[in-house]
Amino acid sequence: MLFTQEERPLDIIPVGRIAIDFNPTDMNRPLSQSEHFNKYLGGSPANIAVGMARLGRKVGFLARISDDAFGDFVEGFFRNEGIDVSHVKRCVNGEKLGLTFTEILSPTQSSILMYREGVADLMLHPDDVDEAYVASSKSLLISGTSLCCSPTREAALKALTFAQRHDVTVIFDADYRAYTWKNKDEISIYTSLVAQKSDIILLAVKPQYTPETLAKCQDALEGKAIVSIVAGITAERLRAMISGTPRILRTMPNTPAMVFEGAFALCSDNDLTEEEQKAAIALFEAIGIVELVPEHLIDAVCGLSGGGPAYVAMFIEAMADGGVKQGLPRATAYRLAAQTCLGTAKMILDKNIHPGQL
Repeated sequence: MLFTQEERPLDIIPVGRIAIDFNPTDMNRPLSQSEHFNKYLGGSPANIAVGMARLGRKVGFLARISDDAFGDFVEGFFRNEGIDVSHVKRCVNGEKLGLTFTEILSPTQSSILMYREGVADLMLHPDDVDEAYVASSKSLLISGTSLCCSPTREAALKALTFAQRHDVTVIFDADYRAYTWKNKDEISIYTSLVAQKSDIILLAVKPQYTPETLAKCQDALEGKAIVSIVAGITAERLRAMISGTPRILRTMPNTPAMVFEGAFALCSDNDLTEEEQKAAIALFEAIGIVELVPEHLIDAVCGLSGGGPAYVAMFIEAMADGGVKQGLPRATAYRLAAQTCLGTAKMILDKNIHPGQL
């Protein structure tokens, strides 16, 4: 069985990155000119944890956070979501949570500025990993960023060892960020090691990094279930980059997943087992809705829901501009325009109303 049927206190324990994301509310300008930001919980393991908790799953976490107001924010956020924080430890040497600032130059141009040097989540120590805690979960999710340096690398590997010892399903999120590693040999050694011992591999990297990421763990991918979130690269092309014969499920997400309102398309013509596909669907339903489509339609999905948020943002911007022209404060205009779009979409989805009726 992919996931043990044995009753356990926890369904999943993610290991790795917890950060703070700041997204500007005054968009369509360089980051240097943005003055107002909304604060969000950052880090893919942290957001997966929150999404799973919102689905009613029992969620734990293994991590280090800063001993300051941002650490309070993260711990409070987790507690409010019902996530067990008994193994989320505070740093004792002043390390801070990583920060990410988004620059939105236009609806189609964006970039991020990250502060990741010596951050708190990389301070997770092997002594923080308790065997009984890992054994209490049905699954363990390890992020690639947790392997980039010591001591978090050894902590993740220790958790992996305990997971295998106690029939805990291992999910590897191959979150590849080259700048966090010291050299290519380390990338190859540790990503291959974890990939080989994992049950499911999440391939969530930028398209240009995909060949390098797969090359680093070639020998470990034989017979593995790979769930790809890489845009623009077909399952056939992914197989051509891999010497073995993995099972591949291609997906197309969109950016509202950052606030747990994503729209995901999963290719129905995949070669995952039925149990693996159900697990993948459950994972993405944690942060949005899921539709199954044949792969030849995935480009249509890319244009519709993949790029759709940019057009919605432009529409909101235009509506707000009209309100500002009539005298409304810009912040008020943005809130009214955004909520109008949000409420209208919810009416269509929840009440099954045809858009033409509205």
